Amino acid sequence: MAKGSVSSSLDPAVFGRLIPYRKTRRSLPSSSSLLTSQDLNDLIAHHHPDPQLLRQLLRDFKSRSTEGKLSTFDRELLTWLDWYPPIRQLVSGALSTVAPPSYAAMLGYTAPLCAHVTNQYLTTEDCSMVVKSFRRGGKTRYVFVAPHQGCQFRMPIPWDGVEKYDMEDYNEDQEDDIDLMGSAYLNSSFSTSDASFDLGEGSAAFQSSPPSSPSTAPGQDGMPSSSPPKPRPLANSSRGPQCFYSESTAKARASPDVQVIADVKSAYKSGIFQKYPSFHPAYNLSSRTLPQALVPYDPEGGEGTGTFQHLQLFDDPVGQAIRALNSTTGLPTGTFVKLVNLATDCPVCLCLFSPNGYALHVGEGSRCMNYPGCPSVPETQGPTDLQMDLALRTYQYEERPAFREGLDSAAGRPYLEWNSRLGVPSDVWALVSTAITACPTCRLVRTFYADRLHRSTDGACMDPGRGEELGSEVDLVEDKEHALALTPCKGKDRV
Repeated sequence: MAKGSVSSSLDPAVFGRLIPYRKTRRSLPSSSSLLTSQDLNDLIAHHHPDPQLLRQLLRDFKSRSTEGKLSTFDRELLTWLDWYPPIRQLVSGALSTVAPPSYAAMLGYTAPLCAHVTNQYLTTEDCSMVVKSFRRGGKTRYVFVAPHQGCQFRMPIPWDGVEKYDMEDYNEDQEDDIDLMGSAYLNSSFSTSDASFDLGEGSAAFQSSPPSSPSTAPGQDGMPSSSPPKPRPLANSSRGPQCFYSESTAKARASPDVQVIADVKSAYKSGIFQKYPSFHPAYNLSSRTLPQALVPYDPEGGEGTGTFQHLQLFDDPVGQAIRALNSTTGLPTGTFVKLVNLATDCPVCLCLFSPNGYALHVGEGSRCMNYPGCPSVPETQGPTDLQMDLALRTYQYEERPAFREGLDSAAGRPYLEWNSRLGVPSDVWALVSTAITACPTCRLVRTFYADRLHRSTDGACMDPGRGEELGSEVDLVEDKEHALALTPCKGKDRV
């Protein structure tokens, strides 16, 4: 990582109990097979820095966090350095911040380290902080925390939504490429200068800054400057528009399974999935039973589709509705109907998008950037009203149930891609947009997975609500296409 500004340093000489860093856990004695997990935890705790020094590090860490700084521990200097969150460059050339849940998917990403990384019984992976989310004051907050047991270095992540920045003037002769899909280049420990990340023919190479870059020039104190490198746009005027996907991938996406689409839509409209949810192909998200179309979106075994590199619309009205649908929060029925009716299809790549996702995928030149040759597409006048009415919950039992969400699943990821420049094939959209159910108690719509999350172990709704917010079943659905599918079912027939 490019060294940032250094906090109050610690004299390495006083780290008497610190053992030189190793990439893997030290080999235990031959009797290690007899060690219990408690024994290993005791070994780890015994080899932490001296308690007094650890308290000093924790004070410095909290002081930096209070100032709004993100930090990572340098195992060589034994001090805290500035850590910069990744950014992405949009196809338009503008720069955008990245939602914390997508940090780990960014190109060249290096997570911040906690101060326990000097412990010989902890690996770098143990001490690499991961993003966790929680709810406070009605908003989703994020925090960095290392996964190993007993780590006190919890780092709040400042996040108020996606921000975009204009590009500064630049010199093409001194330009550094930035991946169009996004990169974590501010933390440049990803130092291989010619490494590339192929997401299709249009992806750009990730290159580290040259040694003469201002970001690596030494400061007055001999330490590297804390100024992050200046973002620069790609010089692509000479090569014309580039397809985002490879030809084989683009053509596969344009060849959906029409039989799956017909079968799923027919069963959905007749109310079969509302009465018998387990009949839906995507009811169980186990890797062994997933429909073939959803396999690429499976967090456990799929090859991945770049979902978390394209969250520019994560916090727009449609994005908020998607998050509610895929969580214990749930969506009012009318809002869900409005959401799925926003689906916009591209006549070239034959994929479906949200209105804003469609606009991103055609860019400023009215070309489909997801198909070879980037053919022109007819101009479309998308809907102007994208506001989504979310559930205003008062909670029958006064206490808000624990918030849980299922976005990072084979049913949740396609929604995120639908609301992005990626879009989803029509068979994928048919599967996930019908893999939903309306709870007969709270009358809210959720994905099958999120519906299970909002229930207790005995299947009871943990978010019954109260008062006028429930409405009547008669008024739930006006759209005939969704009437049977979203009329809550009660009784012994429901499975």
